[in-house]
Amino acid sequence: GVTQLDPTADEQRLARNAVLRLLADQADDSVAAGLVDGAVHLAPAPQDKRQVRDALLRLLADETDDQVAAGLVDGVTQLDPTADERRHARDALLGLLTRQTGYLAVAHLVDRAVQLVVTADERRLARNALLGLLTRQTDGRTAARLVGGVVQLAPAPQDKRQARDTLLRLLADQTDALAATDLVDGVTQLDPTADERRHA
Repeated sequence: GVTQLDPTADEQRLARNAVLRLLADQADDSVAAGLVDGAVHLAPAPQDKRQVRDALLRLLADETDDQVAAGLVDGVTQLDPTADERRHARDALLGLLTRQTGYLAVAHLVDRAVQLVVTADERRLARNALLGLLTRQTDGRTAARLVGGVVQLAPAPQDKRQARDTLLRLLADQTDALAATDLVDGVTQLDPTADERRHA
């Protein structure tokens, strides 16, 4: 593409603006991923990176497709985001998570939200948000994906207890063997007590 032809700064700016304009109207996740990748490669200077990050974050704020949202976050993370930009992206992902029902969509979004965590405070905020989503969860496979994110965020013992209680509650009513397996795997990641192991 254009980046292989040693474009001038002005040519990069024109190409970057065209890519960002196309990205704003793109619904196909694979095409969107290619456009995000192009925008990232066309942003070598700090001010260019800021422009692309701003554009990607604006798009992310209104995105409803989990895969497109994941691609937008991937682009943001490649462009050296500030703490505030990471927070905006994480908040957008956590908001999108509240509207997801499929466990694969939840897995995409949880993975990206965890990638945006750098500081201990960010870890605590993200962990609390995931635990809040977990307590409202009724689907075993989705709950297990949320627990995977919680585990990556260094949960405190009381956080693990809260997550285990939710998983064990879901497991007690589970009729789907795959979901039950996911729930048991989730419980085992949370340092269960001997009594909890017997109930799992």
